[in-house]
Amino acid sequence: MPAFIPGETHSINISAQLLANDQALSYWLTESPIAENTKAIAEQIKLKGDLDVSLLLGIPVSSPDDKAEVSYQINSTFEDLEVLHLSSNLLFERAQGSLGISSKDGLVANDIRTQLFGEMANLTIASYLDTHEQNNKNHDDLNKDAFFGTILSLEGKADTTKIFEYLGYSETFEMSGDINYSAQLSLPDDKESYPRVNIHSNLQGLLREWPAPLSKSSSDVENLDLNLLLKPNQIFLTAKHQPVNAPSVDTELLFVNEKLSFGEILLGGATVQGTDIEGLNIAAKLDHIELMPWINFIQKIGDKQVDNEGAIKNDTLVEGALENGALIKGSVLIGDSASIKSTSEINEADASTLKKLHLDVADLHAFGQSFNNTKVLLDRDDGRWRAAIEGESVEGQVLLPTKNNDLDVRLNKLLVSSTNKTDSKASNAASEKLDPRIFPTSFLSCQQLVIDGHSYGAWSTFMKPYEDGVRLTGLSGKINGSEINGQLNWQYLEETHHTSILTLEVKGGKIENLLSTFQLSPLLTSESFTSSLALVWPDEPLEFQLGKLSGSLDLAIKNGFLKTDDEATGILRLFGVLNAETITRRLRLDFSDLYESGVGFDSVGVGASIDQGLLTITDPLSIKGPSGDYVINGRSDLEQQTLDLDMLVELPFAQNVPLAALVLGAPQIGGIVWVVDKLLGEPLSALTTSRYDISGTWDEPIVELDQAMNASKKDRSNEKGTRGVMQ
Repeated sequence: MPAFIPGETHSINISAQLLANDQALSYWLTESPIAENTKAIAEQIKLKGDLDVSLLLGIPVSSPDDKAEVSYQINSTFEDLEVLHLSSNLLFERAQGSLGISSKDGLVANDIRTQLFGEMANLTIASYLDTHEQNNKNHDDLNKDAFFGTILSLEGKADTTKIFEYLGYSETFEMSGDINYSAQLSLPDDKESYPRVNIHSNLQGLLREWPAPLSKSSSDVENLDLNLLLKPNQIFLTAKHQPVNAPSVDTELLFVNEKLSFGEILLGGATVQGTDIEGLNIAAKLDHIELMPWINFIQKIGDKQVDNEGAIKNDTLVEGALENGALIKGSVLIGDSASIKSTSEINEADASTLKKLHLDVADLHAFGQSFNNTKVLLDRDDGRWRAAIEGESVEGQVLLPTKNNDLDVRLNKLLVSSTNKTDSKASNAASEKLDPRIFPTSFLSCQQLVIDGHSYGAWSTFMKPYEDGVRLTGLSGKINGSEINGQLNWQYLEETHHTSILTLEVKGGKIENLLSTFQLSPLLTSESFTSSLALVWPDEPLEFQLGKLSGSLDLAIKNGFLKTDDEATGILRLFGVLNAETITRRLRLDFSDLYESGVGFDSVGVGASIDQGLLTITDPLSIKGPSGDYVINGRSDLEQQTLDLDMLVELPFAQNVPLAALVLGAPQIGGIVWVVDKLLGEPLSALTTSRYDISGTWDEPIVELDQAMNASKKDRSNEKGTRGVMQ
């Protein structure tokens, strides 16, 4: 022992080599003289395994007034060490390398190899000590951002599945692959401060099979920065993410007592309306989105209970307060002095993590249509997802399907285009055909359907896909006092071949109102009418073309009037031949008065078949009026609007004696004819049946007298032809 000399520091130096197990190492790190610089980190980790340790101690033996401290340098090596970080539950396995602890530098380690998330990683450790010199400075002079403690830096690769398993999720939400990352765990010496984790990754290697614009290939680069504040029984996470094809994403998540308590995910600077503080809220402002893929995606993952409501498998996560400040501005403050609602107070019946999804989309694409400036708010209503929709072209709500309920779409208004070809971001989208087999089973209703700017009333139907397409059964429409009922079968037999099959029963009062709805001139009126239609065309339902139409139709109308008072009435001007007051003009082929008159009728009836746009009258078009009967047979090309018809006109002889005299060529025998008609009755009325041939077009029909009296139906049994070639 050296002699004591005042003012000088003397020490005893001790060196040793030993094999230390985890219990011995725990003592050295938490209770020995070196614990001053190691206890903060030692209390947060648990070690398992053996270490080769070399020890060098310098123990002061000078006067206590010298305030000399024990100096030490401990170096350890290890081959298969297991390190568990208690507050995050991260397990570092198969760690190998060297670790140094000194009174000068604290805890230091370089290039420790370890396994985390199923992949190897490199770990370095550095300590930042609060020295005596710093302690002696005035506190105001210290850098307020100075950190005293230990930082663990980790670089490696992680398997996506392992990450989600660590977070307590059995599902990976349609994400897969390995990602490279760099992370820092900061362990402060100050007991009033909390550990933090900073993580960065470019996400290369991650495959995200989400709908556009949030889809991602494994080769895409997207910067992601995560920051976690680790408090006892609580984790607060903030994140910034830049997707490759979408606006930036800002995230705040709070986990309390092993569960997600609150969170917001915001895209493109959007905000959530009416934030739910007990779950996950998502808001997005997007330029373009395809709706149906997202509905299917949300339905696929949104209602899944994820391992006890999304638990993070940490043994010591605590209710408390987030550090410094408010998470929800102007609403619920979450800070150091604010209390956090414990999970026992949260409604356990509502198992879904996602609470609200708010979309603000400039171009929303759904069912082959584009809807501009549309807002969609998705939340839960009585345990079922509900999407409230509001935009320039659509308004209403959608109830998403559940195990016991089909998709339910109830719209107040819907504005669509029959020729809407959206400029989708996808290539060749303008020419793509919809596949009706992808439509979900659903009930659809709309109180105001507007197509190409024209209102088509209220509609409802039940839609169900099948192997070859989709069926719309219970199709019901109410338009201007008319009722339409039927069904639509939309077939998709080949990759690009569509067929639409429509059957309808129509009835109502004023047929002129229905004609106006379908943008047809109200050329006739009625007190009542009924009609049956069975139509088929080789295209999508809204791609309706007269030239490709096939099927059949029947029509019956009672008590109305044929409008023939202007040139715009086209073919209906020829109906004026029923007017007995002008029949003599017809026989002279003088039809000038048809532009100035109209004809009343008691009934109209017709049956017809259609083959590739060629309409053939199967049950003659019969018009019965107070001054005569009228019968038309023949054909019409629906696309070219051409006519090949013959018309029989029958007038009651007794009421038209002047006409009978004119037809017989002897006006003076009119009185005799009248007497004969009274004696013989009906047979003589055939003398007033005339036949006309009608050709030309719908707008400009050509009427020619074929037989003035004793006329009969024209024989068309040998006629044949196709649309555009009638012979």
